[in-house]
Amino acid sequence: MSHLEERMEKDLNYIRNWLWKIGDSVEAALRSAKTTLILKDNKLANEVVLGDHPINRDSRQCDRLCHTFIARYLPGAGALREMASTIRVNVILERIGDYAVTICREALQLDTPLPEKFSARIDSLADDSIDILSGARSAFREGNAERAIALMDAVKRMESRMDGFYDELFAEDDRMDATTMMVIFAVFNIFKRVGDQAKNICDQTVFAVHGVKKLPK
Repeated sequence: MSHLEERMEKDLNYIRNWLWKIGDSVEAALRSAKTTLILKDNKLANEVVLGDHPINRDSRQCDRLCHTFIARYLPGAGALREMASTIRVNVILERIGDYAVTICREALQLDTPLPEKFSARIDSLADDSIDILSGARSAFREGNAERAIALMDAVKRMESRMDGFYDELFAEDDRMDATTMMVIFAVFNIFKRVGDQAKNICDQTVFAVHGVKKLPK
């Protein structure tokens, strides 16, 4: 391996590690947001909101690193696809960080804890979506297109289960105050979007590995 190739690989690994750090921060924010909502922890909610600023700074730095890498090395097809996908995944992670902030802001509207039944539903849905996100991040880092495709199917299964959640929620229309109902509805939708964004990361994995822009439905 030439000196240039060694330097290029070192910079690639630095960017991979930087993106991984952003993903870890985003997952931690999502888990804290879930805890905020279920335990009605307003202090933690405010910490998550403030903690989004470092995530945004790291995201901007990742974008700069990727563009600098492309300009410096003019990489071949494989590394160029990885950089293009890294830029997109970076945007996805930054957006998911915003979702965590939104969950906390929704939680701050509540005067009382969520009804136990829906608290359990959100807890389960949050864990499923975060686990899928974690798997999607790992698949991207490892360049594992097969795992990414399997995780896309997991997102579809999760979304099919959500139909029952909505039915349960709307059945409570006469027994639940409007604010609580809207918070639950909003949070359900946010964790569904986390699953959708995890699927987008999987799409980027397939593109980075095989050059296929998007798998046909």
